[in-house]
Amino acid sequence: MGSAPVRLFHSSSELEALLAELGFEPRVVQIQPGPLQGRFQFSPAGLGAIVRFSASSGFTLVCPRKTQILPLGLNRAGSKGRVVVHGQPVAEHGIAGCYLDLPYSFFQVWPGADALIALLPRQPLLEALALGSAQNCLQWMNDCNQLQLTPPAHRAMAELFLAALEPAASQSIDLLRGAVELLSDQAVVAPLRFKAPTRFDLVARLIDLGAQSTELLNLDAVVEQLGCSRRTLIQGCTELMGIGPIELLRTQRLERVHQALLAGNQEPAPSTALVGDIARYFGFRSRGHFAAAYQEQYGQSPSQTLNQAA
Repeated sequence: MGSAPVRLFHSSSELEALLAELGFEPRVVQIQPGPLQGRFQFSPAGLGAIVRFSASSGFTLVCPRKTQILPLGLNRAGSKGRVVVHGQPVAEHGIAGCYLDLPYSFFQVWPGADALIALLPRQPLLEALALGSAQNCLQWMNDCNQLQLTPPAHRAMAELFLAALEPAASQSIDLLRGAVELLSDQAVVAPLRFKAPTRFDLVARLIDLGAQSTELLNLDAVVEQLGCSRRTLIQGCTELMGIGPIELLRTQRLERVHQALLAGNQEPAPSTALVGDIARYFGFRSRGHFAAAYQEQYGQSPSQTLNQAA
């Protein structure tokens, strides 16, 4: 069995498509300007699977959890704050995602991160932990979303995830068993206090709104559609996304323009008038402001993207 193939993505939409191929229903939003260049790997591993992300620009991923799967993620690069899960930076030797009652996965990956996520069968994992020496771990998983491991245990967990992703020809990796052994009470130093963000549902609905709307919405129109106050929306979006709601919606509209331009023009020679038509359709009224924002986000002009697609 060889290594899982590396799939490259160059936009949030391309990463969404890669995850959709696996049966997930993600929303991905780029939250940092600059061309997005990312690497993605996926490999089944016995009863579970491993997903790996890295990228040149920060992005947020929101995805409903599958009830039969419990995701456990870590940042192999080790630098604190490069991966943020439900508003909580993943600690240097932390493993995140273990809180049992979260209906969604919600995390950011920033440049410099090497995010590894094990997708483990929930019920077999919990049963194996109950039978092993992981009573504290089981209790903490009812209250906390991140566990602090000993440095050797964290290193071993990262090596286990990598071995499942890139097994040697002679290796047979039991991902579930290996994870259970490394979640013993001897390996878990302590839980990290976790308070589920109170405005998560609101921000998730804002992201859904941005994925569906083509209108240029001002803040008053947004809060009216979401049924919240301006202050609550601004605080929630800034807390969880690092940007304000209008900037978030603009980023999503830029991505939709980008995908429309990449879809190309059926005419032999792409028309520059098409750029303006597409931009206006997605709510950009000022051609100059649109062109500057697009250049900053994608590192090229809209016309260059259109010509590239032709």
